[in-house]
Amino acid sequence: MNKQDVEQSFPYRAVKKILKKTYPFIVRFAVPDDVEQYTSLIFLDIYIDIYKLKELMPKYEIDTFYTKYYAKSPSSERKSLWGVSNFATFFEGGTSEERVAYFRPLVRDIENILNSVGRSEEIPRELRLKDNRTFDIANFYIDIDTLMSGLPSQP
Repeated sequence: MNKQDVEQSFPYRAVKKILKKTYPFIVRFAVPDDVEQYTSLIFLDIYIDIYKLKELMPKYEIDTFYTKYYAKSPSSERKSLWGVSNFATFFEGGTSEERVAYFRPLVRDIENILNSVGRSEEIPRELRLKDNRTFDIANFYIDIDTLMSGLPSQP
């Protein structure tokens, strides 16, 4: 399956709809260009609205590195933030281990949904992903547009 096949597949459209409805902080998904490289998993990049995630999980503050860095960057350089495997990286306070433990259940829930949709018996066999493949998280990214919308205007 190439990138276009994945994006047009029923399971991909279903998982996008399910996750966006379940977790409104998820803004969009991206299928990496190298999707054909893997034979059992389809890794997806997941872009989030950091402010909505903060509302849902309020214990820690958004790491000011991100807001300061992007507030100072010219708009032409604002592409995407580094991909991370756990939301804890985007926040500050407590120890790294405490933040990872705090966000781990949420990340696992997202992984469980991704893993189950591709192999769901509820989806007719002809609509499932080929070769019994399933989805998984490649990286989480902060969506730049939503990040910038929450920053004070620059003079």
